[in-house]
Amino acid sequence: MGDWLAREGWMIVNWWLIVTLAGAAALPLAWRMLSSLPDRGYLLARPLGLLTIGFVYWLLNILGFLRNEVGGILLSALIVLGVGLFAVFRAPDYSGRQKRESLREWWARNRGAVIAGEIAFAAMFLLWAFVRAHQNNLVTTEKPMDLAFLASILRSPTFPPNDPWLSGYAISYYHFGYIIAAMITMTSGVIAGIGYNLWTAMLFALAGLSAFGVVYNLVRVRGTQQAAVLTGVIGLFAVAVMGNYLTPFVDEPYQNHVSDQSTLTFWDVRDRLSPLNENTPSWDYWWWWNSARVLHDRNLPGMGSEKEEVINEFPMFSYTLADNHPHVMALPFVLLAMGIGLSLALNQRRADTLMSIFCGITVGGLIFLNTWDAPIYIALIVGAEGLRRYADGRGRLTVDDGIALLVFLGGVAGVMLIAYLPFLVSFGSQLGGALPNLIHPTAAQQLFLAFGALFPLTLLFLGVEAWRGGRGLNLKYGAVAAFGTFFALLALMLILVLFGTRSSDWAGPQQTYLMSAGSEAFNAMIAKRLAYLFTTLLLVAGVFVVAARLFGTVKAKDGDALPYSITTGYALLLIAGALLLILTPDYVYLRDGFGSRMNTVFKFYYQAWALLAIACAYGVWSIASPHGYRPLPPAVRIGFSALAVFLLALGLDYPLRAVPERMFNETGRANNPNAAAITLDGSSTLTNANDYRAMLCLRDLTAGQTDIVAAEVSFHGSYDYFPGGIASGRLAGITGLPTVLGWQGHERQWRGRGYSAAIGTREQDIVTLYTDLRLDVVQPIIEQYGIDYIVYGSAERTRYGQDGEVKFREGLEIVCESGDTRVYRTSTALRAAEPLN
Repeated sequence: MGDWLAREGWMIVNWWLIVTLAGAAALPLAWRMLSSLPDRGYLLARPLGLLTIGFVYWLLNILGFLRNEVGGILLSALIVLGVGLFAVFRAPDYSGRQKRESLREWWARNRGAVIAGEIAFAAMFLLWAFVRAHQNNLVTTEKPMDLAFLASILRSPTFPPNDPWLSGYAISYYHFGYIIAAMITMTSGVIAGIGYNLWTAMLFALAGLSAFGVVYNLVRVRGTQQAAVLTGVIGLFAVAVMGNYLTPFVDEPYQNHVSDQSTLTFWDVRDRLSPLNENTPSWDYWWWWNSARVLHDRNLPGMGSEKEEVINEFPMFSYTLADNHPHVMALPFVLLAMGIGLSLALNQRRADTLMSIFCGITVGGLIFLNTWDAPIYIALIVGAEGLRRYADGRGRLTVDDGIALLVFLGGVAGVMLIAYLPFLVSFGSQLGGALPNLIHPTAAQQLFLAFGALFPLTLLFLGVEAWRGGRGLNLKYGAVAAFGTFFALLALMLILVLFGTRSSDWAGPQQTYLMSAGSEAFNAMIAKRLAYLFTTLLLVAGVFVVAARLFGTVKAKDGDALPYSITTGYALLLIAGALLLILTPDYVYLRDGFGSRMNTVFKFYYQAWALLAIACAYGVWSIASPHGYRPLPPAVRIGFSALAVFLLALGLDYPLRAVPERMFNETGRANNPNAAAITLDGSSTLTNANDYRAMLCLRDLTAGQTDIVAAEVSFHGSYDYFPGGIASGRLAGITGLPTVLGWQGHERQWRGRGYSAAIGTREQDIVTLYTDLRLDVVQPIIEQYGIDYIVYGSAERTRYGQDGEVKFREGLEIVCESGDTRVYRTSTALRAAEPLN
């Protein structure tokens, strides 16, 4: 490790410093706008700084005031700092403090949290940089896509950035996270292959710090600094480190040959359906992948396949896999949104126009980071403002409050739409409405595996809150919320079915099958829904408890607004949001290119994990604390604390097994420490040595330019690999230059209905370019797409053969060459380089 730190440690320090300075630039803004939080937003300043600086930088680029360069990033940081300083002196203090708090007083109240947070942030960043240096592979799954986006943004002179796999077009994807990653990469002076792995490590550290910050503030409102710091660590662990329960409950006995058939049948996890043969090696290759494939959606007999794939990814899986997708990049900013919601709930002033602007840019920024998340967290902050008003009214909401909440919602949504309009008007999507889920509800035992400790801890917290509410639980409101939720989802499902019977455009694959299969299939569907009804009952019961407790009828104690603390109310809001996210895909899912609920479960469950992790960490403190409303007897609190530690500790099984597996076994380091160099640069893993050297030459040759390059096009649309582990679409990730066409399957997802018009005949034209033996025949193709360079390397030979290269060798200039990999410059490039008369 010493040699590695000596070589690359400066990069880690640079990234830590850049992100810390971004947090410092946003600290005045946090100090004023999040003034109701005990730490005044200090622990959330880093994600706030990255988001606001990124927003200013992107917007000024889009409007033509800046170019994509380091000077523009620094100017954007100064603008954020200036706005924050202006807010400190001119904006209202939302905390309602009678006198201004001094820095000395603030430090005394939060010293432990600041020190613990800084240590945690630095340690997590260094740890995961160390992990990625050992496993720097950027080939598998969708890393080539994520790297291509990052490299392309670094290359693009202005925004919107170039699509790396569709020359002549801008990226049509929620790509704000890639812009933020590119900002840090560019400022630090490292290449995309290094920036990618450092960004993975930074996301891990930012998520941990942000989770720590939200939970710390939740607890610090009522608890001691020491208790708040300890609980913050639990929140950090629950969000970013803990795994789900597939490993301890299924994989451990399965891989160690001690599973019996009845147990595996009960869990019913795909690829874990029968015990391993005694002679079968245990802990098979990529066993850790299955933890994100716990849900087993079995089709009915007669359908096209036995099952549908469902994804139940969680943060530690994301960091272990290291695909830097929008849902992963958005997590620190999702946690920031939770912190903003908490601040709103604690405010002593109403949410005014300034707060609407702040929330529209920050929480609304999720629409550009990971579009799915924006409605969830806008709803959360409106709910938080509603909770504040409910407390102000001492358990009453008036019509004026309802109108004010609608105005606040409209203001936030309006600011978001205006602020991110340049992205929205150019954004294409594969989403096309909703479909009924008739066949695939989730089994309760699989839900338990998918959410690990969060599942039992949530039930325990809700149980204790129901006990605390006692006779004061508002059974009427609880029943209205529970039955209303259930019947609303059921009605929505049936309405979608009705539309589907009238038009095939509204009928999903499940309904189409049932309409053609007859009564036997219909009876099988009803039987399956009834067999899985326990999941719905459990989730709806949770909604009942939340509503009954929030709108409890018992009068508050003297001096209190409600029969529970605002922080407990906010934690219950988080749980309510998570329960709805888990329940919804059992009845409806969003129509997309996958034709199933896979992506809906994926995105909804990921947010449910984050919401439950924060709420459960607070719940652990709330139950174990001897203070607050109706504390439990000491023996019960001690017993619960021991149980909570045990439940959380079970979540360590996954990271303690999966991370070393990726670092040492998959890389061969376990048996050969010198198997490969320990380095953060993963770009060379995309291809072989000759291709890589030639592409580095091309990257340097075209520095500062955005020339268009022709290279192989994937066989099957996406995820193709060529002999020797060469990844399709490799050139864009290494050079940042746009290629004529890359992963078509992903372009179809990104562009939705505009896909066919954008793609046109590109694939056939590239085949002709490489296989036709006549240069004069392919010259119009070169002219049509403005191709400046043509790569002929290992992947191109595998895909198109060798004969077509002769015309290039005879008619074009070789500008980069390594072994049998060559890069040719076309006449288009030569004309572009000629000076104008």
